[in-house]
Amino acid sequence: MTPSKKNGSGATGAAKSKKTSTSASKKAASKSSTKKAPASPPSPRRLYDEGVAVKENARDFHDSLNQMADDAWETVFSNLENHPYRTLGIAAGIGFVLAGGLASTLARHAVGYGLRTAIHRYGADVLFPPMDG
Repeated sequence: MTPSKKNGSGATGAAKSKKTSTSASKKAASKSSTKKAPASPPSPRRLYDEGVAVKENARDFHDSLNQMADDAWETVFSNLENHPYRTLGIAAGIGFVLAGGLASTLARHAVGYGLRTAIHRYGADVLFPPMDG
């Protein structure tokens, strides 16, 4: 018996592994050749125009956020003037929750019931104030 047939090494085994590695490298080469070439980078003018558009959109978004914040403060102060006890109760409830007052199950259920009742009774006025005009 020859050494190449006995353990699969030698000239016959080396030839098989060479064929396998050659076919694997051909497959890898064919996969890499099917990839599309990267697109050319955008022109500086296009980048500038897109940057200007992003800047304008950011400015509009900032203005919208400022308007929403102003409207929210106006609503809070309007409710404070028109319904001071309700506003005080809401502020106390928010402070209670933020301070960790909902640690007990009884407090969670009581606050949950109170919030559902308040939203049902007063929520429409606070969320959708009547329009003047």
